[in-house]
Amino acid sequence: MYADKIQSVRTKPDRLRRGTACTEIAICLPVLTLVIFGSIEICNVIHLKHTLTEAGYVGALYASQPRATEAEIIQQVQTVLSARDIVGASVSVDGNGASFDVLDAGQLFTVHVEATVAGNVFGPIQFATFNSVEADVVGHKQE
Repeated sequence: MYADKIQSVRTKPDRLRRGTACTEIAICLPVLTLVIFGSIEICNVIHLKHTLTEAGYVGALYASQPRATEAEIIQQVQTVLSARDIVGASVSVDGNGASFDVLDAGQLFTVHVEATVAGNVFGPIQFATFNSVEADVVGHKQE
């Protein structure tokens, strides 16, 4: 009789603990999943931004060579983007409203690179509320 009382006392807290653990998992697991996949997506977008900036820098570096043309600069940027598997990107070279080819030595130009997030961020969930990421690199035209 005494053993029955001990057994009933033991099982009641065990059941309560199991119920508490199930409730904690039911609440915490979705939150943890969102935090983990959200962090992965943010890291992917940061990597995309870094890649676009790197490609723009390569274009600006190429533009510092004598007799570089706008088409060649865009080709250099596209080569970097292709090597990094970036799709849906657009590249433009702007010389403060004028074409790069007509700028004089010492004038500023901007290499603008923009890519869509959807085709370049890989993950099971898409959290991004914006459609594209862009980067601008400014340089001086050389002769």
